[in-house]
Amino acid sequence: VRYLDQLSQRVRLEAHRLNGLIRFRVLKNGLLYAPVEPDFRILGYCADHFKTRLTSRRWILHDINRNEAMYWDTESLQPIDVDQAFVEHVRVHKEVPTDNLHNDETHYQELWQAFHSSIANKDRENKELQRKFMPRRYWKYLIEQP
Repeated sequence: VRYLDQLSQRVRLEAHRLNGLIRFRVLKNGLLYAPVEPDFRILGYCADHFKTRLTSRRWILHDINRNEAMYWDTESLQPIDVDQAFVEHVRVHKEVPTDNLHNDETHYQELWQAFHSSIANKDRENKELQRKFMPRRYWKYLIEQP
């Protein structure tokens, strides 16, 4: 029983962490897309989280390792298949192909990076604490790249 309780806590913690670290990209068709590589199968937990927060937007939450994706069409949440060439590009390059991104997405990513670097206080930087709350394995799909 203790093992199952500890495993349940680890799954909940990872889902909680990723809910705060998932970064959506806007694709050309206005669809939001977020790649993730969780250790556990938590796509359903995260999808429920975003379903209540992004109710009026269409989005895809994609587990790259398991090639599982959840699609929210503003009314229902459903599993979908993602194009294999797209998946392979994201897996190799750790980013969505630029020809699939909305015209303004690159600009907004640059703004986000500038904002993140301008609010960072180098004197108060604590890499050990940062890695505790945001492990390095989650960094690859962050726009601000710590």
